[in-house]
Amino acid sequence: MKHYAWAAAMGLVLLFLTSACQAFQSDDIGATVAADSARYVTEAAGIGQTALAQQTRVLSTAQAAETYVVSMNDINRQLLATVRVVNPPTAAVYSNPSAALAPAPNVEAGTPAPPTLSFSDINTAIAVRDSDGCPDVLQTEFSADTSRIYITARALNIRAGTRMSVQWSYDADGQVRFEEPWTVTSSASSFCFWFYAEPSNFEFTPGQWTARLFADGVA
Repeated sequence: MKHYAWAAAMGLVLLFLTSACQAFQSDDIGATVAADSARYVTEAAGIGQTALAQQTRVLSTAQAAETYVVSMNDINRQLLATVRVVNPPTAAVYSNPSAALAPAPNVEAGTPAPPTLSFSDINTAIAVRDSDGCPDVLQTEFSADTSRIYITARALNIRAGTRMSVQWSYDADGQVRFEEPWTVTSSASSFCFWFYAEPSNFEFTPGQWTARLFADGVA
């Protein structure tokens, strides 16, 4: 931005010097000086506006290049609400969105229904704790040179064999840039889990991104 300010100042000085030489060669010095002065004001204002516009564009470009935003847009909460719907207390499940409803098991009267699978605390983070896998530093904006971005969640009443997955998509074109699956190895009443993305998985292009979680292929 300093380069633009310097160029504008130099341009103004050159205009003054050139016009001054022409003015002293004129027969009507007073009229010429007055006309030139008016032109100087107009040209100087134009130069200033141009420089300001250039600086604004540079600032906007620099800010866009420095930061990109991972936007949850509450979409994961909607996805996980859907997961709860397809895992009702009767234990009927879908293997995928188009699969047939599995028959409910024979449950004797008085037998409590199986715990319902649910999720909470869906976040993006810059780090997770080694002790429990929960997010350590929550964050929704990341610089383009970030080494790793996490999406985290807490699973409640999850069973071994549940296939979790994540999709990272770039909102500008709606394209999925990276997918990764993970199968739960142990049943648990409550635990944190996470996925992460690195520049080696896909380029961290400036702009808005969405990370979506899936359970058993159901969005």
